[in-house]
Amino acid sequence: MNDYDNITSILIRCGVDVPNVPENIKKEATDIHISVNKPVSVFTYRDKYKTDLILSEKQICDLIIKLCGYSLYKHGEEIRKGFIIIDNKYRCGICGTAINKEKRLTGYKNVSSLNIRIPRKIEGAADGIIRACKDKLLYGALVVGEPSSGKTTVLKDLITSLEKRYRLSVIDERYELYTGSECDVLLGVGKEEGIMQLIKNMSPQIVVCDELDGSDIHTVEYAMSSGVALIASAHGNVLNTALRPALYSLLSTGAFRTVIQLDSRSTPGKIKRIYDIEELNEIHRFTYDYNKRNYIRAE
Repeated sequence: MNDYDNITSILIRCGVDVPNVPENIKKEATDIHISVNKPVSVFTYRDKYKTDLILSEKQICDLIIKLCGYSLYKHGEEIRKGFIIIDNKYRCGICGTAINKEKRLTGYKNVSSLNIRIPRKIEGAADGIIRACKDKLLYGALVVGEPSSGKTTVLKDLITSLEKRYRLSVIDERYELYTGSECDVLLGVGKEEGIMQLIKNMSPQIVVCDELDGSDIHTVEYAMSSGVALIASAHGNVLNTALRPALYSLLSTGAFRTVIQLDSRSTPGKIKRIYDIEELNEIHRFTYDYNKRNYIRAE
């Protein structure tokens, strides 16, 4: 049974009367989107297929409770981050009205929509990176692309290739990254805590994680100063003149010798270009001030 059928069978067990969709949509599905009083939609990389199923706010709330195994408390930390993990495998994003206590997001009420991600695996997605980079990956690599451009897909294939050659550890914070069998894995742990644990306890050559942002700068620096290569992903486009500040900061750390720019969400997993960090340094002229803990442009 494929992942789409697995997810729909879970929804059926939760009392949702899932409608049939065309086989071509099912085969290419990337997300199942559920919004209050709107048709449930199935997204592919190129299309949006609207079904005739409509759920009320109460039905969606009941669905969340059932997906959590009737224990919202057990999934409290996930919900605070805006998602829940279904069946220890599938990420379901949550949107609604935020609940804040002492200026800290603690959860959501009046849930308005859910988005269930359907994992995709593209065999050989990282072959071009392995051929072009080889042992340079031991000096860190960052996979960059827009949302749904296949960053996680490429990382998953990299894991499959690299775990056969190196001491590899994986931080799978959202239960959607790891697919191999020959590396050490931390599930459901944040990157800061996870990287420190792995470096201290598992002695990896390479740590792989997903979706770095500006708040992860100190964690990236810790891995680099510990002599461990970091292979990760980040949102953005390194060719944009106005580079995202978070992406600029990540590149400025010096932790990533190789930067892989993916094409677009319409061609998931397609590599647009592989850069050496010196090339991007010439384009954007960045450096990192370790004393001020801030990135600066070279004059």
